[in-house]
Amino acid sequence: MNRSSKVLCDKEDRIFACLAHPPNEDGSWDVVHKGFQAAGERMFTSLGPRKDEKERRGEFESITWGLSIGQGQKVCGHMLDVSAYNQELLDTFLLDPNVRRVISTCNSMFRYYFPKLFGDYVDVLHYYHKLTGDPGDWVPPLYEGIWAAASYNNPPNVMTFEHVDQANKANGICPIFSFGDFNAKTGGHLVLRQLKLVIEFPPGCFIFIPSATLIHGNIRIGKNEERGSFTMFTAGGLFRWVAYGGQTEKEMKERDGKRWYKDEEPKRAQAWVESMSQFSTVSSLHTDRVYCNGRKEY
Repeated sequence: MNRSSKVLCDKEDRIFACLAHPPNEDGSWDVVHKGFQAAGERMFTSLGPRKDEKERRGEFESITWGLSIGQGQKVCGHMLDVSAYNQELLDTFLLDPNVRRVISTCNSMFRYYFPKLFGDYVDVLHYYHKLTGDPGDWVPPLYEGIWAAASYNNPPNVMTFEHVDQANKANGICPIFSFGDFNAKTGGHLVLRQLKLVIEFPPGCFIFIPSATLIHGNIRIGKNEERGSFTMFTAGGLFRWVAYGGQTEKEMKERDGKRWYKDEEPKRAQAWVESMSQFSTVSSLHTDRVYCNGRKEY
């Protein structure tokens, strides 16, 4: 199999998606991949009761955790439907060395292909920490991960319906890690219907897509095969909450309506221009990577 990574570009040569193959010349990534799957199995089989045991995006079970706001959660903070017992299991999962390797590799790949957006994700966790007044030894929700939340989609047959994740940052990038034991030539493909693309998505690989705007799903695998996925994301509401100084749009309008209509409302007309400028072109990618030098990974 050709393990070179591939990017998708728009007509302006902006990179907006990527299929990334971790280096595996010595076979070490195969060990990481299997170790990740084993850690996930230990975690998921031990979970206690949770609110939404059936996943709305497909016929499989999953658990989602981390920071969020919106979609029924009025206060910015950790997702309210994750019990202390389950959170302890999730923390143990995140501290497994193979899981940490997957997340840190994901960070590096994201920084490599989307350097300007990488900075945004680092900043939003940093300013969330400052705005909430959490203790100085505050640990981000995914430890090394620069995203604010994650979903673990449990094998054996994770096949997602076509959907968009409308609550995510509009120009944000969501990494998907595919794991399991299946033939990627015959199943598990990522479907991007708007682009008329069906992409092979082998186990142990990552795909980075703008999940809030690009309709995506994947096809079934074989009867005796196994597939799971692990995704990370940051809600668009968290970026807005930080941008508005630790408050929602509604709260800002109520507390300082004059400032809202003078400073914030006019920005909306050009928001799409700013959003598109965060994607590097193939020719600007090297220069844009310099932008990230010295940034801390939380």
